[in-house]
Amino acid sequence: MNSPKDAPKYTDPDPVVDVRKRELLGTPRVIALVGMSPKQDRPSHEVGVYLHEHGHTIIPVHPKAAEVAGMKVYPDLRSIPADAGVE
Repeated sequence: MNSPKDAPKYTDPDPVVDVRKRELLGTPRVIALVGMSPKQDRPSHEVGVYLHEHGHTIIPVHPKAAEVAGMKVYPDLRSIPADAGVE
C-alpha cells in the first residue's frame, strides 16, 4: 500500500513549461495519435476526441481499427499521406 510519503510532491507550476504547453496545445495542429483506441472508455480515445473537439485535426493510428470517433484510422505512421500535415 502506498504511504503519503510515496505520493508525488506538489511543486509550483513552472511558467516556462506552462507557456510551452500553451504553445503546443493552443494552436490547432494536425496530430497523429498513435494507439488511439476505438474503445470509448480508454484514455487514448478520450484524449483524441478532446483534442478534436478543441480544434485539432487528429489522425488516429491503430493497427486493427478502420475508424475511430468518425475519423479514418491508419495502421501505422508510414501509411499517413505526406501531405496530411502531421507535425
